[in-house]
Amino acid sequence: MTHHDDEAAVRAVVDGIAAAVRAADIDALLEHCVPDLTTFDMVPPLWHAGAKAIGAQWAQALAVFVPPLDYECAGSR
Repeated sequence: MTHHDDEAAVRAVVDGIAAAVRAADIDALLEHCVPDLTTFDMVPPLWHAGAKAIGAQWAQALAVFVPPLDYECAGSR
């Protein structure tokens, strides 16, 4: 794999996550995550472990918005 291939693969994941958030599609978002992913947040609870916990956190965050959303990940287009 070349640097260009690596960059394209990473960009595809970032763009997929951004599209899932815009659509408020938690299942599509989690398709880009490994099952044992751990994330850290700025608001309590600060630590989220596993796809179920992360999906619940995203569902709570997105519940106040009406899709489609305007959302951009760092480096997405």
